Amino acid sequence: MADLFYYQLSSLPLLRFGEPAPVTVAAFDELCRTQLPLAAATGLARVTLEPDGRSCCEVERRWQAWETYVRNCLVRLRAARLGVEPSAFLRHDDDVFPGDRRRIEEISSDPDPLVRERELDRLRWQRLDDLAVEHHFDLGALVLYKLRLLLVTKWTGRTAAAGSQVHERLVGAAAEQAADKRVAAGVSIAS
Repeated sequence: MADLFYYQLSSLPLLRFGEPAPVTVAAFDELCRTQLPLAAATGLARVTLEPDGRSCCEVERRWQAWETYVRNCLVRLRAARLGVEPSAFLRHDDDVFPGDRRRIEEISSDPDPLVRERELDRLRWQRLDDLAVEHHFDLGALVLYKLRLLLVTKWTGRTAAAGSQVHERLVGAAAEQAADKRVAAGVSIAS
């Protein structure tokens, strides 16, 4: 089984944060489906950046524990900014990462949302590097590769033009919704 992971991992292209993905997530999943045992391929296909409490191996469990901690930190910071109680939005934490909390606070203080998101993903990339120290040619290394691929892919489609299209679509939908409410309430736009 270790040989399967060795050849699988050594055939994958290098991923770099901030550069386009050299392979799609679908192509990676298909490669795993055709080259690995069913249990490993199925576990890898379910790997996502969002913690769901189900993990295929220890490295994914550790990733999910850390990611849950990060998301809870963000919830607490946003709740404090808005003056609301965060407890309804928190998930159960398995661990504490105080050094990362300070970094998350620093990142969250940046006024630019794009910079904040990119820096949070850099922090995620660093965490994946930290987890990789213990995993070279095993299932955990493939899980870490998929998580990195998901991070790289997340940024591939983000361009100013794509962002403008999303913005225009959201503004249009909001304007339609507002117009529908005015019509339903019998309010004229002219008044």
